Amino acid sequence: VKAGTSYFMRGVRVYSGLIRRSLSYLFPIGAAAVFGVVVWSVLGQNYALAVEYRGEIVGYIADETVYEEAQKYVEGRIRNTGTEEEWSVSPTFTIAAVPEAAMRNVTELADRLIETSDEQIQEASGVIVDGLLIGVTSDSAGLNEALEAVKAPYEDANNPNLRVEFWQNVEVVEGLYFTSTLEPLDSVLSKLRGETPVTLDDGTQASVNMLRVK
Repeated sequence: VKAGTSYFMRGVRVYSGLIRRSLSYLFPIGAAAVFGVVVWSVLGQNYALAVEYRGEIVGYIADETVYEEAQKYVEGRIRNTGTEEEWSVSPTFTIAAVPEAAMRNVTELADRLIETSDEQIQEASGVIVDGLLIGVTSDSAGLNEALEAVKAPYEDANNPNLRVEFWQNVEVVEGLYFTSTLEPLDSVLSKLRGETPVTLDDGTQASVNMLRVK
């Protein structure tokens, strides 16, 4: 080992000039190679806009037009409850490098915005009688069960010609509603049974049993 080390060191001293000249060529070539790898890596990345809303990244999009279309989509799904309330969001956009699979389209981004906006809007069911919105509740299943329970005593499975329906046009419309308009299920049913007055289109109040069947 000692002899080998000594031989190697003599070689370094003898060829030190050649080694220095070689390194003067190799260092720039190495630097250029590193630079090329870095540029290739940067250009190969998929860059997108990260949409942050209420402190949470709700999605990555190609450009701001995707967000604008998603906003219009959500606004179109919000049911009119006769209030002056409006849905608005103020997201922030930052550039991020993400896999292409992480990109969201208009409907996917809209769904995430709805999920994140649950303090302002949420999925619910509104009861509309003869075109008048009576109430909105988040208990959609309970509402439908209550309406079917009203008709159940009059139905006869053995009579295919029997049709049971409400005197008035009672319709359950599912969709997005402002959270501030939601009521407990019992409150909505109380209005439908005529136990609690409702505000009519002309601004007057009336108590009418809207669940009479025929």
